[in-house]
Amino acid sequence: MELSLAIAAFLVGMTLLVKGADWLIESASLIAEGVGVPPLVVGLTIVAFGTSAPELAASLGAAWKAANNPALVGAGDLVVGAVVGSNIANVALIFGITAMLRPVQCPPAVVYKEMPLMLAAMGLGVLVMLDGRVSHSDGIILFLFIIAYVAHQYRASRAEPGVFELDVPALPQDETESRPKLGLGWWVRRVVLLLTGGVGLTVGAHLLVYGSTTIARAMHVPEAVIGLSMVAVGTSLPELATSARAAMRRESAIAVGNIIGSNVFNTLCVLGLTSALYPSHVPDGVLVRDVPAMMGVALLAVPFMRTNWSIGRIQGAVLFLLYVGYIVVLFVTSHA
Repeated sequence: MELSLAIAAFLVGMTLLVKGADWLIESASLIAEGVGVPPLVVGLTIVAFGTSAPELAASLGAAWKAANNPALVGAGDLVVGAVVGSNIANVALIFGITAMLRPVQCPPAVVYKEMPLMLAAMGLGVLVMLDGRVSHSDGIILFLFIIAYVAHQYRASRAEPGVFELDVPALPQDETESRPKLGLGWWVRRVVLLLTGGVGLTVGAHLLVYGSTTIARAMHVPEAVIGLSMVAVGTSLPELATSARAAMRRESAIAVGNIIGSNVFNTLCVLGLTSALYPSHVPDGVLVRDVPAMMGVALLAVPFMRTNWSIGRIQGAVLFLLYVGYIVVLFVTSHA
C-alpha cells in the first residue's frame, strides 16, 4: 500500500513540478519581454532559473527532511545527486534531443563567453565537493557567485546589447505597438501566474521527495542513484520542453541559453542555497563516476558547438547516446 502511494505521490509531484515550472517560465518570460530584456539573457537567467526551480524545490525538500527526520537521513543524498544528474541530463539528454529535432545555433558569444562561465561554475561546484560534503560556508560561497553571475549578465546586456541578439524573431506589428501599453491587469495576471507556479513547485517537490525516497528504499536502490536518474530527468523536463519548443520555433537564443543557464543555476543556486541552509553529503561514487561524466559531456559540447557554430543532428545523437550509456552504467554499478 505504501509503495502504491509513493508511486502516486511521485507521479503527481512530477506533474506539479513540470506544470508549476511551465507557469513560472511563461510568466517570467513575458515579464522580461515587457521590460525589454534580450532573449539570450532571458534564457540564461529568468528562464534558466524557472526551469531550475524544480531542482531547487526538490533539493530543499530532501535536505529539510534529512535534517529534521533521522529516519530519512538518506534523503539528503538526493541533493548532490539531483544537481549533478540534472547537469548531465541538460547537456547530454536535452541538448541531444533538441539538436536532433532541429540544429541549435551556438554563435561565438555562446562558445567563448557563456560556456566558459558554465564550466567555471560547475568546476567550482566540484571543488567544494572534494572533501565529501558541501558545508554551510561552501553553500554561501556558491550562492554569492550566482548573484554575481546574474549581475554580470545584466550589466553585459546593457553594455553590449548586440552580443545577446542571436536570432530574435521580429514581433508582429500589433504586438510591437501594444508593448508600451501594457496595463496593470496584464502585470497582475503575470505575477499571479508566477506565484501559482511557485506553489505548484513547492507542493510537487514535497510529493516527489517522499515518493522517490520511499521507492528507493523499497527497491533497495541508493537514494543517490534515484537523484542522479529519476529525479534528475524528471526535474529536467521543463528544460527539455522549453529548449525543444524554442528550437522548433528557431529561437536558438532561448534554447541554448536555457541549457547553459540552468547548469549554472543548478550548481551555484540549487546546491549553494540548499547547502547554505542544510549541509549536503556527497554520496559514494559521485566524484569518481558522475562528476567526470558531468564535466566530460560539457567539455565535449564545446567542440561540437564550434563546428559550424551549431550543434547539429549528428552531434545531438552522439550526446543522446552518451546519456543512454551513462544511465546504463549508473544502474549497473549501483547493483554491483
